[in-house]
Amino acid sequence: MSQCQLCKACEPFGRCARLEVPLVTNKELDHPEFIRDVREYIADLPVSSWAMLDYLLDGYRDFQGWVYHPLTNAHLFLDIDELIECDHREWFRDLAVPIPAHVKPRLNQSTRDRFRVVATVLRLMDRKGTALWGLRAANDNYPTA
Repeated sequence: MSQCQLCKACEPFGRCARLEVPLVTNKELDHPEFIRDVREYIADLPVSSWAMLDYLLDGYRDFQGWVYHPLTNAHLFLDIDELIECDHREWFRDLAVPIPAHVKPRLNQSTRDRFRVVATVLRLMDRKGTALWGLRAANDNYPTA
């Protein structure tokens, strides 16, 4: 991610008002293909489960924009304690395993907020690479008989 110079209006806040990333929503967390895509993205990262916490914390720390709530547009800070307070090494190890195509992914209620934080941080670190999470192309091209 490229670092930019902050304008005079943004400088007191230490964050750019024009650089915003939406918080992962409940609707996205309820979507099985979104969960599948996030997990596949994590599995493809060149980061071990031992280093994943530091990778995410560093990415969030270095982000010069804001995370906003998509319903209220209010700027917010992520609850990083969700990541720090868990047995993160084992959780990240299990999270980095892609889900087979025949399995419908879902999230446990106890890990929902933690997954939200991880997905949001990954989204702010790689806007282009995460833009299509959960989206599938509609294919109405049927072969002619």
